[in-house]
Amino acid sequence: MARVERKKREKKKKSGRILALIVLVIVVAAGAYALLNYSSDNLGDAGSSESTTASSNKSAEGNGSKSGVQYDEFVVTEDDKYVYNESEGRPMYYQKYDKPANAGWINDKKGEHIYYCEGEGKLATGWKYLEGKVWYFYTKDDAKKGYQAGKLARNYETAGKINIPETGYIDGDEGLALAYAMDVLNRKGWNLEAAYRYSGGLRFEKEDELDENTKTHEAALMGFKTGKGNCMVWSGTFCTMAKLLGKDAKLIWGTLTWNGIRPHAWVEITEGDGEDPHVYDPRKNDGQDMAGFDVHYGDGGTYDYNLDSRVYLEW
Repeated sequence: MARVERKKREKKKKSGRILALIVLVIVVAAGAYALLNYSSDNLGDAGSSESTTASSNKSAEGNGSKSGVQYDEFVVTEDDKYVYNESEGRPMYYQKYDKPANAGWINDKKGEHIYYCEGEGKLATGWKYLEGKVWYFYTKDDAKKGYQAGKLARNYETAGKINIPETGYIDGDEGLALAYAMDVLNRKGWNLEAAYRYSGGLRFEKEDELDENTKTHEAALMGFKTGKGNCMVWSGTFCTMAKLLGKDAKLIWGTLTWNGIRPHAWVEITEGDGEDPHVYDPRKNDGQDMAGFDVHYGDGGTYDYNLDSRVYLEW
């Protein structure tokens, strides 16, 4: 009888050990599953080519952090890297484990350019001249309209009314005029006054072939290349730089009354409803003063512009 009771106790202990082992296995499996899901979320679905792509402007689901850095935007690229917006507002690009990306292009999995890193993880914004072409990267102002700061713009019209094509770059004579304008602004300062003083300081040379059929970038290119020209060339250079500065600037061909009726070219910049355009006339400046800088039609000391003669030239 005692032997039977002892066998029953031993059998009960064995069953308890087996049950405890099963529970332990379940707990370990559940922990491993949770850890796997956590890692997947924090990598921003880096292994998926469909859920989060470099062409998306939206944040990936489940923003996470690594080594104390909070990432706002996850973007899958060819190297499974990710980007985030720094607290200071400068778009930054980081490789895994918080290592800043080196200078150069950052492409998506299809090899298409999406960012350009200027070094130490800093993404380019605004206008850039790279590889003999002019590129535009969304700025913080563009981000207010829903675009991702630092991303290469495609099929986009800038604040200065310059169209960025699907390729993301502008080349040819149009791109060359913009490149010259960028060089001047880099040397003189990225502001309207610096641009105006440069254009008003160009030497005068008569240009009979320029008329209402001339495009803005064509007149500008002549001035940037030679450092001289007539009123259309001077105004063309200023208009081009104003566009790079984000202004809705237009080159105008028309006439003014000064010892009779004579042809002339100048620039209008419109703001708000555009009812009272700002006038900029580098020919009035001659590089010495600001007499033709940001005036309005009819102001004292300005030219007598014949408004009915105005022809707005194409970019």
